Amino acid sequence: MNALPPHVAENRNSRLLTVSTKVSLADLSALEEKASQAGLTMSSYVRQAAVAGQVQPRTVIPEINRQDWGELGRLANNINQIAIRVNQGGTIGASDYAVLAEICRHLGQIRAAILGLEGHPHGLQN
Repeated sequence: MNALPPHVAENRNSRLLTVSTKVSLADLSALEEKASQAGLTMSSYVRQAAVAGQVQPRTVIPEINRQDWGELGRLANNINQIAIRVNQGGTIGASDYAVLAEICRHLGQIRAAILGLEGHPHGLQN
C-alpha cells in the first residue's frame, strides 16, 4: 500500500479515502434498488457489502410507533431512576408509587395502541 497522506494517517478510522469501480447500467440500477430497500445510501450499502460481506439494513421505526417508542424510553428512564435509588439503599416513597402507577397506566395504553385498541377505556387488560 502507498504511504498515506498525513491527514489520513492521523485519522485512520475516518472515511477520507475513495474507492471507485466501473459498473454497468444494470448493475448500478440493482445497487440503487438494493440500497434503497435497505434504507441505506449507495455508499453505505456498497461499503457494508464489500467489507462485511453482508448488509445490515437500517432500522426504521414505523411512523405509527415513533410516539410510543419515545414514551417507552421516558418510562424506562423513570423506572431506572427508582431502581438506582433502591439499589443504593434508598426507599420508595409515595411519589415513587405514583410514578409507578402512571407508568403502568401508560404501558397499558401503549400495549393497547400496538394492538389497535386505542379507544379501550382502561388500556389493555390481561
